[in-house]
Amino acid sequence: MHEVLEFAGKLPLVAHNASFDRRFMDCELQRIRRRRTSDFICSLRVARRVYPAAPDHKLATLVRSAGVTPAEQYHRALGDAEMTAGLWTCMAEEIARQHRVADVSLELMQSLQTCSVAGAAEAIARFA
Repeated sequence: MHEVLEFAGKLPLVAHNASFDRRFMDCELQRIRRRRTSDFICSLRVARRVYPAAPDHKLATLVRSAGVTPAEQYHRALGDAEMTAGLWTCMAEEIARQHRVADVSLELMQSLQTCSVAGAAEAIARFA
């Protein structure tokens, strides 16, 4: 966990259903008497705004519909991380294409996870 903290620094960590990962990480850090210095961005929450018509927002469903290469096994750290990274890239490309945003920044993605689904276009327009 010391290495994870060092690696992440203060940059936000991206996870699909980040509340699970945040609780897990905080619990493990508590065991070594450390605290997280970075926040999380939830790709599931962002996906709800980018792909509101998706049948569901499970990682497997979104990966298939976005054309991301699936991992051999779901619910394993490395495979899920790779698929989340691929989905993240697809979401950024979709935002850029649909909303003509030249730079889909980390700040834009952070704002999407906190706005309402109905307010997503307005939140994106602030960054265009």
